Amino acid sequence: EALDIYKSNASGTATANNNNNSNNGGTHNHVDVAVTFNHIGAIHQHKGQYDQAMFMYTKALKIMKKVLGPDHRNVAATYHNIAQVYVCRASSSIEEQQQQQDEHQEQQHQGLLLPLQPKQQQDIEKALKIYKDVLKVQRSALGDGHVDIAVTLDSIAHAHELKGKYDRAVKFYNKALRVRRNALGKRHILMAVTLDRIGKFHMERDGNMEEALRRFREALDIYRVHYHSLSGSSSGGEDCNVVVSVTRNIQIVSEIIQRYQRQQQQQQDDQLQMEEAMFLAARDKLGGTTRRTTSSSCSSSNNNNDDVIFKSAINSPGSSPRRRKHRRSHAQ
Repeated sequence: EALDIYKSNASGTATANNNNNSNNGGTHNHVDVAVTFNHIGAIHQHKGQYDQAMFMYTKALKIMKKVLGPDHRNVAATYHNIAQVYVCRASSSIEEQQQQQDEHQEQQHQGLLLPLQPKQQQDIEKALKIYKDVLKVQRSALGDGHVDIAVTLDSIAHAHELKGKYDRAVKFYNKALRVRRNALGKRHILMAVTLDRIGKFHMERDGNMEEALRRFREALDIYRVHYHSLSGSSSGGEDCNVVVSVTRNIQIVSEIIQRYQRQQQQQQDDQLQMEEAMFLAARDKLGGTTRRTTSSSCSSSNNNNDDVIFKSAINSPGSSPRRRKHRRSHAQ
């Protein structure tokens, strides 16, 4: 229904513009038409109709560039939409492939990202190239600290995440976080959204559970304050879906950390027990040899015999000169 409304609006806007510009040979080249094309493209994208979305975004881009020029923020936004189509198409294909794999994998191997297929790789590379151009236009038109730049940085991070480049992904996620913090403040709801996304990245991708837990807790604090102020209730927004989701993730990550800590402690205990057993075995072996040697000497010799043995050892040809000299002096 929304798609039909937008199409009708696009047709109506174009007709009105043509009538208003009839003396100039009016055309469909009006920003309002381009905005409507963008909305239509977004609906197609949401429905997974990526070719139709790309077609509408491209039409919007053509109008935007002609009317506004190539360096306008709305042109950059439309380019961003096109890049999103590439990423969404790749992501959808990856998820479908992942589901097929997980159905045939043991539980411990589920969730691991598969290597990208050539088409997926190409789509993500195209998107990254466009994002780079978008950032240039945005920084030129808006400055480095605008929230639009945070949106693009988020998108770049997600693309690197899909590629399995987790170091680069977390780098761009944190850049987006810093831009939003500086532009919006520490307690803005979009800060919570970004923190939540970073927490999920660490939980599901790079396995940094301590960092995931920290980001989830930061997000939860903001969500609670925000939804409490909206609802005016004393529950602190505890019944809000997003609060419930983050709380559940905190519980999951906490359990993973505790399980890991227990495993580490068990490994340390096992290592200590093994080292102690090895030490006791070595001590018993050494102690047994000493007792047997002492017993043999006592049973087969007396003080005179011991003296003879001692003197024999002193005069032994195998003794070193320095050692014989020292023993002679001691004997005297």
